[in-house]
Amino acid sequence: MSKSSSLHPFRNAKDVPNVFYFLNTSPFRYDAGDYFKTFSDLHSSKKDTLHHYWKNAINILLSSNSPVFKDNGNRLRAVWKTPDKGLAQFWAQQGRSESIDDDLRANTTFARKRAFRSVRHHYSRAFDAVDKNTSYESSSPQMQQEEKPTQRSKRRRPSISYVEDGVGVLEGAVEKEDEKDSEVEAEDDNASLSSDGSEFLPSRNEAQPSKVATSIFYLAGNGSTGCSKKLWTPWVVEGVDLSNKAWAFREAVCSKAKTVEPLSGSVEKLVVNHIYLFDSKDTGSGLYDVIGATHWAAITSISLKKLLSKDVLAELADYAIDLSMMNHDDAQDSVLDWTGNRDVKKVLSYLLADGFLWDDPDFNELEMIQHVFDPFLKTFISTIKGAVGRWDKVFLPSQERKEDAITEGRGRRPDYFMQCDFPGRKCFAFVMEAKKTSQKAVLQNDLEKVAFLMKDAIDNMARQRVDVPKLKVFGMVVVGVEGVVYSMELAARGIYLMKKYAVVYAPQSQFNLGVLGSSINVFMNLREELIKAIDICRTARLEKPTDLTRPSFGTPIKVTKHGVRTDFPTSPSLRDQ
Repeated sequence: MSKSSSLHPFRNAKDVPNVFYFLNTSPFRYDAGDYFKTFSDLHSSKKDTLHHYWKNAINILLSSNSPVFKDNGNRLRAVWKTPDKGLAQFWAQQGRSESIDDDLRANTTFARKRAFRSVRHHYSRAFDAVDKNTSYESSSPQMQQEEKPTQRSKRRRPSISYVEDGVGVLEGAVEKEDEKDSEVEAEDDNASLSSDGSEFLPSRNEAQPSKVATSIFYLAGNGSTGCSKKLWTPWVVEGVDLSNKAWAFREAVCSKAKTVEPLSGSVEKLVVNHIYLFDSKDTGSGLYDVIGATHWAAITSISLKKLLSKDVLAELADYAIDLSMMNHDDAQDSVLDWTGNRDVKKVLSYLLADGFLWDDPDFNELEMIQHVFDPFLKTFISTIKGAVGRWDKVFLPSQERKEDAITEGRGRRPDYFMQCDFPGRKCFAFVMEAKKTSQKAVLQNDLEKVAFLMKDAIDNMARQRVDVPKLKVFGMVVVGVEGVVYSMELAARGIYLMKKYAVVYAPQSQFNLGVLGSSINVFMNLREELIKAIDICRTARLEKPTDLTRPSFGTPIKVTKHGVRTDFPTSPSLRDQ
């Protein structure tokens, strides 16, 4: 059991229900509103009970021996002592939601009762007509006088016909009702596209309350991570020092975050942690506007060496076609006898170790990693002298940064990373995250996660007195069979330069083995870069750690607009960068 877990004050709490919220949430993010939402029967009528539970939770925090929990207990107590206990907006929104639900429930009940009375009325008259051996039609003059001239009363009602035994039946009732139901459903479907729910509410002359924004906002961190101007070091690109532009951009983003304005994309979310993301295609970001087109092109330009000759590429392209026309067993035997390029042969041997590429191409995330990307990792990463590939293990650099975190978050466990152990130090130069399909939010999260893992690696090696300004670390974000490789280097004090390095593709079936040529060339270049980084780690250490790094706080903390308090100690609005 970890130290943080053994000190958790809510581990044996008895006076606070739904204790899982406190066990699975960082104490810095404890919030009364979020806690109340864990109750399935949340209602304003239970306000006093919920407040009692929250007060008990604050007392538990205040009695904790852990400074982290105690400090957050003081934070929550300060909020609790305010006149509205910091919950005025929460309960106001809850009341509006309950009002809408109650109105909707009341109107639905009324509509059902009216429909039931109407059906009972018509069926009663219909069966009376059967008993009297007369015909009945809902559109008869008598019925028209009794019913209101609404659109529904004008619809044709099922009529009574008789069979030979004299028993009356509702002719066409089922068909007409089915048609009517389908029409109503179609109308409801179309209406739902533009409906705001007002049709379910009683008409009012007064204006309806405006909807509460549901945007996600970001805090700019926990603790000072800035740097005074006199400590800036040059970041020279084509003879021009861009460090002032970089720091100015970060300051603008942090100012934006301090006022809890939504941050725009990964570029802004990363820069608050000193990570500057450069992608040659991302010319719409604020960073592009600050840096300028000329310097942007210079920074993002990367030229890989052609480490596979034209003859090898031509031979591979021709051989890939031959393999695609074989069954798996014959292709496997053919690769074993092939006398082509050694690296190409190793990749093919790993890819054809089983019949995965010849089977159903619909694979899950784990199968994708094991069958189509692991062959590249085994050939070019794990074979580096001293390197060890680790799958789904805790990443030590991130573990050290997040040592105060209560839960074992996924942010400390990349899908794959490379580690090299030397006497008295560890080297981390490559990480990878993979997903089966492309989902914008998920892909963005993985990109940001890889960025933090890479920065954590640089900071960790810097603390080990490695000369980190001389090396690069690499990360890869895999989506399906496409992998985007990024590099990161410490270009100047507090400027972690992250650039798109290359894109690799893995085969999805035996019919597209032709993509191997360009991917193998990228991995050969990557292997050379990683060997350089490892050699720098292996050399003698500096006398003291470099002072160019800046601390990270982690991924920007997501908070709702009503969750940010002026007396929240970790709020960036109280802190100068």
